[in-house]
Amino acid sequence: MDIQEDGSLPGEPKFDFFLDEGEDPMGRLGYGIVSYFQLIFTFLVIFFLLLCGHIPMMYNYSTWKAYEGEKQLSLTTAFTIGNLGQSMPRCATMQMAGAALPIGCNTGLISNITHVGVYGFGSVAFDKGLCASNTADDTGLDCESYSNIDGALATGLSDSCVGKQSCIVQNIHDYIATGTSPLDPGCTIDDKDTLYVQYFCQVPLEDLTTKRVEALQAGCAAIFACLVLLAVIKFRVDLMGIEKNAWDLETVTASDYTLEIQLTLAQVQEMRAKIYANSFAYNEISDGYKLKLWLIHRIEEQLNELSGGAGGKVACVDFTYYNSWLLEGLRSRGDCIKYQTWKEFNQVNRDLNEKVAADFKTLDENYYKGDADKLPTMFDPISAFVTMETEEAYNNLSGAGNIMLGDVDTEVVEALEPTNILWQNYDMEGLARAARFVSIILTTCVVLGLVFVIAFIAKDA
Repeated sequence: MDIQEDGSLPGEPKFDFFLDEGEDPMGRLGYGIVSYFQLIFTFLVIFFLLLCGHIPMMYNYSTWKAYEGEKQLSLTTAFTIGNLGQSMPRCATMQMAGAALPIGCNTGLISNITHVGVYGFGSVAFDKGLCASNTADDTGLDCESYSNIDGALATGLSDSCVGKQSCIVQNIHDYIATGTSPLDPGCTIDDKDTLYVQYFCQVPLEDLTTKRVEALQAGCAAIFACLVLLAVIKFRVDLMGIEKNAWDLETVTASDYTLEIQLTLAQVQEMRAKIYANSFAYNEISDGYKLKLWLIHRIEEQLNELSGGAGGKVACVDFTYYNSWLLEGLRSRGDCIKYQTWKEFNQVNRDLNEKVAADFKTLDENYYKGDADKLPTMFDPISAFVTMETEEAYNNLSGAGNIMLGDVDTEVVEALEPTNILWQNYDMEGLARAARFVSIILTTCVVLGLVFVIAFIAKDA
């Protein structure tokens, strides 16, 4: 098979997508996708730089040993500020089958012995792993002499260990012997019972000063990182606004020439009355199409006055209606078809038919009512998006600010970008939007409150 001169095979469609020199092909996908990837890249860079700035502090944290030997924690915790440690009580236990009791502090020095004692194997205190003599839980033993902080055991521990970072008390049975104690006839200790010692680790003043300086550095670095991040976000937001405006100048679309006009039910009724009185678009059957033609006619008359006779043309008019419930119903019906839930499909169909029939009934009843008593239906437009043919006509109409429609001075504003969220909920009243906003805020506050309550309860537990 011969290759043609342009490099394509016979019958193969020719490639017609060519880029300018230096052009990024991603730009052909539109500003939204370009801005998204630029934002992601910006955050990658700024977080990497913040990480690099925190490396010296993370190294300082790793030189301390508060988390040393903690098997429940991950390796990365040694690089956090918690590894600086603090003055805190600690507990050491041993079964009476042993003979030596090691105690020590990961950070600080042993300052004093606060609790000592023995609890029996299988007791409530044993199951809970308690380490205090002032608890109401059953220890399984009645060993008051060993729990006395002024006793021989506590005094020996204080003499051997206070002022040290760690120590090992040898020959623990010299202080507590297995068997029945002569001082406490109800205290019978065997090899399975557990000796506990609670002591306090006090950070020396020189270490405390160093840790305060490093904590202050961490706080300053965190504030600086937050300020940098906020500055970058503000910069990106402003830059995106500039880039979007530049993009709009380079890519002119129909939405750039579109204006929005809010319509009240009274205006719509007035326009219908004038259409009927003037036999306007008499041969057209659709009421909505007649309204469009009338609106175009009135806007072009206004444009002719605003431009001093130069005129201007409307390219098209699109209405929004009181029909968000219909769109939601059609979406639900589509889901039923997709998942083949035919019972729900039939119910959705019945609900839609009932609501449509009710709107037709309201429409018929409106025919015999005065304009002030007529009720809105899904056939009544609530706003119009008017697209102009030329930039000059757009500028003339948007510069006017207000025009007369249905004998009402009506505001003309730049149209919002068409999105599903905005367009499908356009018939919601301002009060309904405010109620939803308040409900969202209240729900968020309740959820956050519950989270805090659960966290405090779990902490206390």
